[in-house]
Amino acid sequence: MSPAPAKKPTKASTTSGPAKPAKPAVKAAAKPAKAAKPAAARPAKPAAKPAAKATAAAKAAAKPAERAKPAVRATAATTAAAAPRKASTTTRSATRSPQAPDPDQPVETEQPVENEQPRNGTPSEPIGQTVLEALQVTKKFGGLTAVSEVDFVVRENEIVGLIGPNGAGKTTFFNCLTGMETPTGGRVTYRGQPVTGQPYDITKMGLARTFQNIRLFPNMTALENVLVGRHSRTKSGVLTVVAHGPLYRREEREAEQRARELLDFVNLGRSANTLAKNLPYGDQRRLEIARALATDPGLLLLDEPTAGMNPQETAAAMQLVRRIREQGLAVVVIEHDMKFIFNLCDRVAVLVQGKKLVEGTPSEVQADPRVVEAYLGTPHTGEAS
Repeated sequence: MSPAPAKKPTKASTTSGPAKPAKPAVKAAAKPAKAAKPAAARPAKPAAKPAAKATAAAKAAAKPAERAKPAVRATAATTAAAAPRKASTTTRSATRSPQAPDPDQPVETEQPVENEQPRNGTPSEPIGQTVLEALQVTKKFGGLTAVSEVDFVVRENEIVGLIGPNGAGKTTFFNCLTGMETPTGGRVTYRGQPVTGQPYDITKMGLARTFQNIRLFPNMTALENVLVGRHSRTKSGVLTVVAHGPLYRREEREAEQRARELLDFVNLGRSANTLAKNLPYGDQRRLEIARALATDPGLLLLDEPTAGMNPQETAAAMQLVRRIREQGLAVVVIEHDMKFIFNLCDRVAVLVQGKKLVEGTPSEVQADPRVVEAYLGTPHTGEAS
């Protein structure tokens, strides 16, 4: 049986050894091969095994060359298409960097030109919104003026210190802010809303405080003390509570979970079932802070949070206040420990005899001679008698 005519080998097959013997047969089959060009991948007939093997070897040798050409063309096309983008990108960044771009580096995003305004028109550093504003707040007890026309502003995520000698009116001013005392004059606003009503109404607005003298429930556990603060955010009515309805049970579970989280936050998680009166003094201070945080405040007012603490407890309290600020709260602190105040606060205000003497950064307040005079008195310059 004579071998069937073989297909015409490609150009690359002329350089391979096995394709030479099949050369006469290729001429006879040249026309059919051109007609079958779209179906070049069809397998050869079984009767043409010797020629098919030669043709397959020729195709295998030719495929790498055929594939290499489109790859080179695609690379050239990609480079040509990317060149305008690189040119436009480097044109903008040329005002900021005199160095030529490296072609091997990927195309970077457009960089803003110097002195370019943000797209939304806002400054690059956002200014904190006002959380609390007190204007001309005055409190009189009969003929005694405890607080006289004090202006005070607290912004978001800010820690503000309030210092002054004993009897300067700091706690009375706190009482006016939180509804414990009704101001004789002036007004107080929280996020633009007037601060009026009973203390529990003001607590629901978002103001929470601790006290100079610890006010815990001594015969309740640490967990129960925090739950007292958390219940200001529950919505169950009297009938639901008495009947232990679904809403009441759900809110109780959520309140207990939140209370335990806050105890862990102030490092009292292991003392959840300990009576408050059996806790050390420093732990009682932290428990009072946890109870205030349970009300979900936007502003926390701390009245002498480190009073009676040793240096280690004071350092821990400073870290706690900073972590509270990291949660998105603004904090106002009354304290007599100047090292604590000046290392912690963003701004410090000084009250003397019910009036605001000075306000500024810690360094500005420390350098003000009026503050030194308020604490230490006027230096005696006369001659000794």
